[in-house]
Amino acid sequence: MIYCFGEILWDVFPQKALPGGALMNVCIHLHKLGSQTKLISAIGNDKAGADLKAYLHQELKDVSLIQIKNHLATGKVLVNLDDPLNARYEIVKPVAYDEIDNPTVSLKEDDALVFGSLASRGRYTKNTLLKLLEKSCLKIFDINLRAPHYTEASLKQFLKLADWVKLNDDEFELVCSWYQLNPQDESILQILAALWDVKLICVTMGGKGAVLYIDGQTFQHSGFQVEVVDTVGAGDAFLAALIHSYQIGYTPEIMLNNACALGAFVAGKSGANPQYQIDDVNFFKL
Repeated sequence: MIYCFGEILWDVFPQKALPGGALMNVCIHLHKLGSQTKLISAIGNDKAGADLKAYLHQELKDVSLIQIKNHLATGKVLVNLDDPLNARYEIVKPVAYDEIDNPTVSLKEDDALVFGSLASRGRYTKNTLLKLLEKSCLKIFDINLRAPHYTEASLKQFLKLADWVKLNDDEFELVCSWYQLNPQDESILQILAALWDVKLICVTMGGKGAVLYIDGQTFQHSGFQVEVVDTVGAGDAFLAALIHSYQIGYTPEIMLNNACALGAFVAGKSGANPQYQIDDVNFFKL
């Protein structure tokens, strides 16, 4: 089972509102790809929350780990697409996912826990996540920085607790600066893997593809060219395909190919969770 822990919300675009949240997006894509998933989050006791839960029931079926908070509103993000290649976000605070309680789940060694930084911007949800990270399972950290909703100290704490780390090129340069490291160093991924004691590091580079470091080896993919509609959720789709391909037992090359393929496909559509069939995506098929 793959548990996705984090924010669920409405992405409010200039013309419409769409369900969103990085960990929700990852969970939905994993489910579409065929992985067993559960989403751990919280909504408000309001219409926005009811509508979001109805959407999640349709997309995921199992919404048993979605908590309801009577005193907090459902999450919302105002999306600015003046530059469609670099979406900007105004994230409302406080909201329901800022107070996620410890769920009644028993994580096992062959389970995975996927988490990010946004939902843990406050002490309440962060403490819940830290308790879950004490369990023996595969811990996958998608840094997914949204200024000013993180601190360097908190990020470094999570990096040391993770088994996998995924970040984009801007986040990669920022994190390297925290450790006074040169991001252009040929052995930088090996250095960071040793520093954090992680098994895998993946750096996404938008339309230029991605780099994957796993088991002491580095793999690179130049990406797929698409006409970008917006980049909202593309990184989340990338991560879902990477995890799913790993679960199946694909080689690192195929993991990276499939992740780039789904990320590019989503970038070519509006919103984070477009409808698709597997055959719609340029996956590598054995």
